[in-house]
Amino acid sequence: MGTWDAGVFDNDCALDHVCEFTGKMIQDIDEAVADPSELECDEYWGDAMPAHVEMLLLLHRDAHGLLPPQEKAEHWRDTYMNVWDSYIDELDPDPDYKIKRRQVLTSLFDRLISATTDLDGGG
Repeated sequence: MGTWDAGVFDNDCALDHVCEFTGKMIQDIDEAVADPSELECDEYWGDAMPAHVEMLLLLHRDAHGLLPPQEKAEHWRDTYMNVWDSYIDELDPDPDYKIKRRQVLTSLFDRLISATTDLDGGG
C-alpha cells in the first residue's frame, strides 16, 4: 500500500475504501431505479437517491470516488425525473417548492452527467 502525503485520502487503503463505498452507493441506486415506485417523492429512495448522487459527486471530487458511466447516469436521471414529474402533483406541493425542487434535481443530474462526460472523454 502506498502513501504519498498526510491527507486522509492520500494513501491506497483510503482510496480503496472510497471506491468500495461509492461502488456500493452506485449499486444501491441501480436497485432503486430498477423499481421506479421506490423513487416516488414520498418514498425513501425519492429523497435518498438525490442524496446518494450528491455524495457520489462530493466523494469523486474530493477523494477520487467512483461515478457511474454516462449512459447509466442518464438512465438514472430519466427514470428519476419521469417518476418525479408524474408523481409530485399527487402530494399537492406548494408551487414555489415544486419549481425550486425541480431546479435542484435538474442541476444535480446535470452535474452528475457533466462529471461522467469528463470521465468518458467528452461523451
